[in-house]
Amino acid sequence: MKVIKVLISLLFLLFLNIKDIKSNNKLFKNFFKKVEIINLQQNREIQLSSIVKLRIDESDNIWIIDARNRNIKKFDKKGNLTDSFGRRGKGPEEFEFPIGIYVDKNYVYVCDLGLRVVKKFNRNNKKLIRSFYIGSCRDIKVNSKNEIFIAGFHYIKEKEGFFIRKFNHNGILINSFLSPNEKFYKLNMRLADAFFDFDKEENIFAALAITYEIYKFNADGKLQNVIKNPNSKYIFPPDKLPEYSRFPSIMREWYKKWSYIDNILVLKNKILIISFILYDKRKYSIDIFDKDGKLIAQNILTSHRLMSKDTEDNLYFHSNQFSNRDERKYEIGKYKILLKK
Repeated sequence: MKVIKVLISLLFLLFLNIKDIKSNNKLFKNFFKKVEIINLQQNREIQLSSIVKLRIDESDNIWIIDARNRNIKKFDKKGNLTDSFGRRGKGPEEFEFPIGIYVDKNYVYVCDLGLRVVKKFNRNNKKLIRSFYIGSCRDIKVNSKNEIFIAGFHYIKEKEGFFIRKFNHNGILINSFLSPNEKFYKLNMRLADAFFDFDKEENIFAALAITYEIYKFNADGKLQNVIKNPNSKYIFPPDKLPEYSRFPSIMREWYKKWSYIDNILVLKNKILIISFILYDKRKYSIDIFDKDGKLIAQNILTSHRLMSKDTEDNLYFHSNQFSNRDERKYEIGKYKILLKK
């Protein structure tokens, strides 16, 4: 339960004081060109609370996890709500703490950290097809063979576990890979986050949240390459962590002391984009690498949170926007990356 409480605190701080989609750093405009801003539909019947994860399907529909409402919402590419399912509970179409989502042409996969399961739904009628136990989960993706990859530390025994696990379409474990280092165990496994993405050959690029190490694996989980601590300004968490506190002010002071990887995306040309949180500045920082791990740009500060990509490698950023005390707008920024060929 402590791990879940820490993650809830992290998500709360993610959305704290992020008030507009405008970047405060000119460097952002040098690398990202705005395509459009999508305002997600809001009215008395449609109330968004907090967007934990966002995926773009093959038709540019926007699928989000609405964490506090414990449901999944689907918007079209113009921001109009077209579908919604789920509520709080332990039933077939219910969630306790949904935290990861993946959408393909036939299915919707949802990681529920509260129930510690992956739920696979029929995309058309939203009926549950299968549910299987996975323990910890932070990210989920599915490859062309319908193999399901889960990121999130899976404890086996003392000082032994893996960050990424691979399951077949029935939820049967195939293999596990990416073991943590010693520093992770010193932190008592309370920051057990990893994020990953596929390239077009379905190699896996994974980033560990607390160490800023990027690992490249082939589709079978064989290690190909490692990029270690490429950003000198990345602030690692202290070796000694406080006990979870009910008082948000205490947790906020602790989070200000370090950085935290929030996402990794791989584009078709194998450009790697890493986004991490700067809690002390209440901002995000973006680093860009080429296919060989060579740094192209780093420390691109922004109030945008990098969320997802589409089939054409457009990037989607999210920010809350407050019009007044009673109204909260949700904007999704669609951007193209600008890189010299």
